[in-house]
Amino acid sequence: GAIYALGNVTISANSTLSNNVAIDGDGGAIFAEGNVTISNSTLSNNVAIAGNGGAILADGNVTISNSTLSGNSARYGGAISALGVVSISNGSTLSSNSANEHGGAIESGGTVSISSASTLSLNTAGTNGAAIFAYNQGGVTVSNSTLFENDAVSNGGGIWSDGAVTVSSNSTLLDNTAYRGGAIEAGLDVTVSNSTLSENSSSSQGGAIFGIDAVTVSNSTFSGNLAGTDGGAIFADGEGDVNISGSTLSNNLADRSGGALFSLGVANISNSSLSNNRADDDENGEGNGGAVDADQNLSVFNTTFSGNSAVYGGAVSGSRSLTFENGTLSDNSAVSGGSIYSFNQSYSISLSSSTLNNNDAVTEGGAVFSSGSLNVSSSTLSGNETTTGRGGALSVNGSSTIENSTLNNNDAVTEGGAVFSSG
Repeated sequence: GAIYALGNVTISANSTLSNNVAIDGDGGAIFAEGNVTISNSTLSNNVAIAGNGGAILADGNVTISNSTLSGNSARYGGAISALGVVSISNGSTLSSNSANEHGGAIESGGTVSISSASTLSLNTAGTNGAAIFAYNQGGVTVSNSTLFENDAVSNGGGIWSDGAVTVSSNSTLLDNTAYRGGAIEAGLDVTVSNSTLSENSSSSQGGAIFGIDAVTVSNSTFSGNLAGTDGGAIFADGEGDVNISGSTLSNNLADRSGGALFSLGVANISNSSLSNNRADDDENGEGNGGAVDADQNLSVFNTTFSGNSAVYGGAVSGSRSLTFENGTLSDNSAVSGGSIYSFNQSYSISLSSSTLNNNDAVTEGGAVFSSGSLNVSSSTLSGNETTTGRGGALSVNGSSTIENSTLNNNDAVTEGGAVFSSG
């Protein structure tokens, strides 16, 4: 490359390093056995042909401020490969960098921090982490920054980390793509707050997020994300709980199940809106949970589900206990269970202080189908219908209890204009 240093390297004052090549080694522009600091400078079109770090290879930390790294390429870490901490800040841009393997823009063995209106865009990786690849469980934080149109052939279109990932402070992850985890794949906790994840896509699970451990979302928006199998916006693998609060999930699509959320663990949703999400987007007749498909217990408080659709459970499908309090489920549709579908006869659905109106199913349970027991209290069910079958509002295979509630203007073609119970 251009610079080989046994210690630290500092580049500043509108400097430019471009079109440098490391033919057999690492660091197309800079190889440093210490730390590298870049400010107010440009590193472009540098190449490490057979090695790591198209622009920078550092055995220590890398700090980038108010700088541009673009068009660099390497085997690992298209722009940056570092063993230590990587910090990108103050409006820096990393764009159109590429890695044959992982880390299209950044490969790091320490923590990675993206902040202060920085942008990572149009980076590509042959395997994982088109924008960021972080190993050794160092973790990644993105604050007040943007990752868009990054593309990984394998997993984590924007970010791949075997540690935790935190996205906050009006950050945007837009139109990133991967086989799994269109925007993010993380081995530990994923936390998203006050941010937007939109139009990300995966060929398999997790259009925006594939999380192995806990997933926490607050005051954020997920819209227009797409998964080729499950979890149009979020796929949670079940090693930790899912907690969503004060957020909007809309117009997300899953070809199979969980139009917005597919959770293998316990899930809690509060003070949120889930609308116009869809499962079975490929129309193969296998889609569960237009908005949410929950494999473990699901608790929902003060949340609205509207305009969602699926084959089973237009808004929600689940295999364990489903609890709804002070919620509204309206205008959802499915073949069975217009709003809610419960698969497991050993578990119950509980509705309290909630409104279910204008939901429809083709065969049974215009609003709700329960394989197990159903408890309804202080709730209103109106204008729900089945277009060919039974249970205009409710269809229950187990026991059912309804108290202090109103059921009106529900309609079924066959049995039970409001309620069909075989328990």
